[in-house]
Amino acid sequence: MRPRQLIQANRVWQFLPAVWLILAGNLARGQTPYLDSVIRVYRTSKIDTIKCDAALKAAYVYVDINPDSAIFYANKSKRIAVNIKDKMREAGALSELGWEHLAKGNYKTSIKCYREALAIDRKLNDKASVLADLGNLGVVYKEQGDFASALKVCYESLRILESLETEIKREKNANKRKEKEKKVKTEKETLLTTIGNTYRHLKQLEKALSFHKKALALAKVVDNKKAISRVKGNIGAIYFDKHDYKTAMVYFSEALAVATEINDHHQIA
Repeated sequence: MRPRQLIQANRVWQFLPAVWLILAGNLARGQTPYLDSVIRVYRTSKIDTIKCDAALKAAYVYVDINPDSAIFYANKSKRIAVNIKDKMREAGALSELGWEHLAKGNYKTSIKCYREALAIDRKLNDKASVLADLGNLGVVYKEQGDFASALKVCYESLRILESLETEIKREKNANKRKEKEKKVKTEKETLLTTIGNTYRHLKQLEKALSFHKKALALAKVVDNKKAISRVKGNIGAIYFDKHDYKTAMVYFSEALAVATEINDHHQIA
């Protein structure tokens, strides 16, 4: 799944009429009917926001079929957003362009698009989209082998998540506060795991171990057994790299036990 997928889907779908939710169901059954539908809406709609969103969704589907067509429609979406002075939609189109240029190996252009999206989302104070932009930049940097820059955006994301944790404490509704806390902790666990994996790639095993153990603690707090299994496996791999085979086998065995418990075939394999 593309890193920006969930965030950008939320950014776009909140504006679309109910008929789009029906059309979206076609994506699961086959891309052609869905693609035909969104292109038809783009060509025929007289409403700029719907036309803008249709172009973006066409780009979203095309990126896995024909990246050049994806870029064409994302640029159309961006142009409409700029014309109607809709900064949120402009950021969404830029984010899509960033992924499409990444798919073509145009790293420099991809980074430029993501940074432009990031600048807009910061001005909008849209922290969820800022996190998505930073995550996407991290993907590009890793593809380039620029792990220092990847770590930099990871640490910025970590600071944002920590600020969200502080904000959530002021939520008066206990149920909402608990739900938000779990969501942020889950995202933080994923980010800590990413940082740990990056340090392992850089052969900085002690730092890698530290971040994975923090990730494991959070996974246990939110009772995410799939994450617990995954992180225990990562920790085992680090101990294996350190030639501490006995400790590595303990973590591998624990990871396997949890994976077996939840029937996680991917982790078992």
